[in-house]
Amino acid sequence: MAWVLLLTFGGLCAVLLIYSHQYSKGRRESREGYAKYSATSEAFRSVYLKLRAEINSTNEEAILIRPEDVRKHLGQGLDAVGALPRGLSIDAVYVAKEGVPLASGRFICFVVFGKRFVPFGLTSTGECRYAKHGEVKEEEFVPLSPP
Repeated sequence: MAWVLLLTFGGLCAVLLIYSHQYSKGRRESREGYAKYSATSEAFRSVYLKLRAEINSTNEEAILIRPEDVRKHLGQGLDAVGALPRGLSIDAVYVAKEGVPLASGRFICFVVFGKRFVPFGLTSTGECRYAKHGEVKEEEFVPLSPP
């Protein structure tokens, strides 16, 4: 009878240790993910402000945000992803192939990070958000590469 209690207690302790380890690991990953999300969001806002500063027209319907301009503002000097947080691979950054109308609300660029590989990007209206299912079509974007 004592052996059964000892084994039961030992099993419960093992389960508790495994749970606490997984819980702390999940919280750490969540913190790291949020930090990357926040830094990327701030970088995208900065890029959007630079893009808007170049626009001198009052007719926003006719304005296109050109991919070259997005690449220029994402990069700094020889670093193609200079505006984005360190640790983002250039392979995880995508820019629209063609110009995107300013008033359309479509994505002009996005990054892919996280375990689910859901695109997080910048829209033509300046909103930073995750893409909805089917909203980002692979053929409309190209990986960011040095100009």
